[in-house]
Amino acid sequence: MIQPDLQRAGNAVARDAPPRKICLFGMFGGGNFGNDASLESFLLFLREARPDADISCVCVDPEMIGQTHQIATTPISAPEFSNAFLRLCNRISLKTIGRLANWVRAVKHVRQFDIIIVPGTSTLNDYGSGPLGTSYGLYRWAAAARLCRVKFCFVGTGAGPIFHPVSRWMLKSAAAWAHFRSFRDQDSKDFLASLGIDTSREQVYPDLVFRLP
Repeated sequence: MIQPDLQRAGNAVARDAPPRKICLFGMFGGGNFGNDASLESFLLFLREARPDADISCVCVDPEMIGQTHQIATTPISAPEFSNAFLRLCNRISLKTIGRLANWVRAVKHVRQFDIIIVPGTSTLNDYGSGPLGTSYGLYRWAAAARLCRVKFCFVGTGAGPIFHPVSRWMLKSAAAWAHFRSFRDQDSKDFLASLGIDTSREQVYPDLVFRLP
């Protein structure tokens, strides 16, 4: 039952031409076994379905994920400035300079891809972090993809709960901009519908991790 979801996602994002440069996005490498299993499962699928594709990943721990899966990686947020003067300016500006630099970095990075895919995981929520945590990271990259007209997709995603109103606005926007969405359970689909997003034509499939051998 998982294969139809992946095949349907592939058909939806490749109506014009099969994507050759694919970027995966998620909280991978952050210590959550389920998240990393979703990445591994989706990579297995991609390497069977699109062996010619150039696959990259935007994640929490790019060094670990890159070594484990032998793919190019980049961090969701750039590390602290190495230049002492820039670090001082960033502190004085309450990290505004660093956040602006991360926006520029995201836009420059996503424009090289045909598509960005969030495979599995419970991405559309804000428990465990405030609006400037994972919610903001997802929003930034989804917005960068929208600015660059790069397709952004959620495959087998989990959604909810969202506690903070700013997180709700950011995650609702990211979900609404998506070129394709499918869900790992009915509760996630219903939750997104409760935010005012039309999910009537979108499907629910088993969690991607069940595709692992």
